[in-house]
Amino acid sequence: MKNENIVIVKNDFIRGNFSTLNIRDMKILKLLISKVNSKNKSFNKYYSVSKDEVRAFYFNEKNLHHYIKTSLRKLATIFILIKDDKDQEVEVSLVGKIIYNKKTGIYKVPLSDDLQKYLLDIKSAFTQYNLLNLIHLTTKQELKLYEYIKSISFQVFSIHVDKLRYIMELHQKSYSNFYNFNHKLKVAINNINENTDINLSYRVLKTNGVSTSIKFSIKRFDSSIVIYKNQLEQTKQLYLNKTIVTSDGEMVIKDLYEDRSSICIKAYSEELNVIATLQFNDLEHCIKWTRYHSKEVL
Repeated sequence: MKNENIVIVKNDFIRGNFSTLNIRDMKILKLLISKVNSKNKSFNKYYSVSKDEVRAFYFNEKNLHHYIKTSLRKLATIFILIKDDKDQEVEVSLVGKIIYNKKTGIYKVPLSDDLQKYLLDIKSAFTQYNLLNLIHLTTKQELKLYEYIKSISFQVFSIHVDKLRYIMELHQKSYSNFYNFNHKLKVAINNINENTDINLSYRVLKTNGVSTSIKFSIKRFDSSIVIYKNQLEQTKQLYLNKTIVTSDGEMVIKDLYEDRSSICIKAYSEELNVIATLQFNDLEHCIKWTRYHSKEVL
């Protein structure tokens, strides 16, 4: 597995329903997606996967070829349910035919045209991470939680228990019991903290003695950021007290600052009466995101 295996995908796609796939199917799918150049406007004819790349995920299959073929066949036959908006749901296919070169051990797979909207010409509302972060994740619930947290800009946020169950695809009846759900969540978070580029802590919020929500605190690690102090200050002055429109409603920017290796926006929601912190990998992404979400033309 190489450092340049970067997964870049629209948030709508990663929040789709992957209940028919297991963790190994998901990893092979993400490996294929990491081959895509998200700046392109069309897919390559094929994307190649090698046994060595799959073996890097520590699959302990005796017959790796059989497993890869089985997994690719599954990817070729299922549809993923995606909520496009409040009024419609979309089911998309994933891959096409499978070509295997016996001499090189390389599999060539075309991605479905259905995925172009989610993988190509990406400019906003997307998630990006290094595929290496998935190597030691052992369950689909861990992978789904990791991707969801990566798609969130807030450093601190709360989410209803039922929604988190849905995101992690914990659909079994046993997880309607909060004790079982909480245990699964703890295990997932511990593994994410030990093996990925984020660190999570959480506490349970209760209403009338009933556990209703989870409050997450997130630390992100990226040492590649360069900040120009004068540009940061100019940007702060430009956007201070401007209104932005987020998925949580309108918020007013109260501060913009550097925190370790990240750029942060502190924004206030009058409707929710909360102050939230949004985090960006660099100033350029912060500016682009803020311009896109600004209620006023700046």
